[in-house]
Amino acid sequence: MKVSVFGNDVAALVCAGALAKTGNHVKVVFYDDENDGFSNNKLGIEAEPGLTDLLLKQQSAQRLAYVADDLDAILNSEVIIINLPSNELLLAKKLIIKIAKTINSNVLIVNQSTFPVGTTEAFNLLVEQEFKQRAKIFSCEVIAMPELISKGSALKQFLNPDRIILGGGSADSLTLMQALLKPFYFDENQIKLMSSRAAEYTKFALNSMLATRVSLINELANSAELLGIDVEELRQGIGSDSRIGFHYINPGCGFGGSSFSADIKTLIDTFDEKGADSTLLSSALVANENQKEVLFRKAWRYFSGKLVDKKFAVWGLSYKPNTSSVENSPSLDLVTALLAQGAEVSVFDPKAAKNFIAKIKHENLLVADDMYGALKGADALFVLTEWQQFYNPDFMAMKPSMKQAVIFDGRNLYSPKLLADKGFFYSAIGRGEVV
Repeated sequence: MKVSVFGNDVAALVCAGALAKTGNHVKVVFYDDENDGFSNNKLGIEAEPGLTDLLLKQQSAQRLAYVADDLDAILNSEVIIINLPSNELLLAKKLIIKIAKTINSNVLIVNQSTFPVGTTEAFNLLVEQEFKQRAKIFSCEVIAMPELISKGSALKQFLNPDRIILGGGSADSLTLMQALLKPFYFDENQIKLMSSRAAEYTKFALNSMLATRVSLINELANSAELLGIDVEELRQGIGSDSRIGFHYINPGCGFGGSSFSADIKTLIDTFDEKGADSTLLSSALVANENQKEVLFRKAWRYFSGKLVDKKFAVWGLSYKPNTSSVENSPSLDLVTALLAQGAEVSVFDPKAAKNFIAKIKHENLLVADDMYGALKGADALFVLTEWQQFYNPDFMAMKPSMKQAVIFDGRNLYSPKLLADKGFFYSAIGRGEVV
């Protein structure tokens, strides 16, 4: 099948690569936000496991091509997939109109972008309006297929989805999509058919539920610490309940990324427009922003508010492992706060350092070449991202390098007893020393 994908982030390129892998001929048209149009300018994808290799292989096999000519992509596609940033609704509308004005054969448009509920219906109205002005009428329908993958495991999730949601569409359109996606599902029950509005709303509801769950376990962890309870014991008790499970109940220093916060804010705006209550969603956002300050407050209390001229090491800058994105990452809040207090900060991240220093520039901000190099002369170490290489460090090698053997762990990676036995002061989220 001939497919074009408009978009240049991880989600768009995962979709393009996976479809090319299964024998389709895919053209990718990159979005360029600086020029308000499309050009051959993709975003960094090197941190996404398996994606770069997949794209190179499909390009070598001549099943995947990057093009700057959007007209060529429009005119030579049976399916056009739109996966643009959530703040580019206007550009998406322009693209829909251009497609409707240009096509000379039947085309199915698939909206994967996270736009407000009702957008797919609005896109179909735009197509109908353009077709009324044309002498020739072709079949051109827009359906919703919300993007349900997450950075760090995006390719794996696309190739082996829990479910695929298709919203709206005629029988012919749905048959075409099921044929296109057949290599990725083995049970027809994995295909969830619903209205386009329900499909769009599902994406927002899903991220809102997960974000609320994260904020709740974080509040429980903070309270457990004050009650003298190890939150890991609490987590085992809660997660072993089959009604709850262990997904998204790992306490931490707050969630980041572009999806959770943005989707909740969009949903809150939608609720407000309709006069619906959004108390719980608003509370989840506030709780998360407060959680990003937990480690700083621990350090403030430990050092009695005297952070000036202290040196701190930070392991992990990306908002989650296996991505180079620092969008809304807790590292931004923590490092900014430490620098504002006159401290020196040495940071290390295997993938995200470049993106991080593009957002924060300061004479007291240093970027280390390796995780142990960041520790030299440090009064304390902050662990913010659960990269695999941070799970089992050489603590005895760390200790002589640090000025003080102090660890504030925002991802609960280590055993409080083990660290105490090795002579470290260790305080995590609901675990370790109370400070």
